[in-house]
Amino acid sequence: MLTENLKTRVSDPYLVRRAAYMLLFIVLFTAIADTLLPAVMLVQIIYLLATGRRNRQLVWLGRVLTDYTTGVLRYLTFSTEEKPFPFGEWPSGSSKSGHRSSERPAGEE
Repeated sequence: MLTENLKTRVSDPYLVRRAAYMLLFIVLFTAIADTLLPAVMLVQIIYLLATGRRNRQLVWLGRVLTDYTTGVLRYLTFSTEEKPFPFGEWPSGSSKSGHRSSERPAGEE
């Protein structure tokens, strides 16, 4: 009986599709989290050391990438059924999350 229930669940089209999407999003999440975000952080640190200021474009890019990875993680943890980009919209980077986003680092004003 348990085997029949398991076979039914494993062959459920929703679960098969969801698993395929999840595998794709795991690859995208890993690429962004392991490559792009550290690169943005490194370039921002170098820019800050060189100029004494944050680069606004890098702040925006970091915000967009973290918003995207948050969306991916919500999908992967079944917190939402909304698929992130490329099946949903790319984040706008407009969320502030209560964090300060001024150009100057804290304590330098």
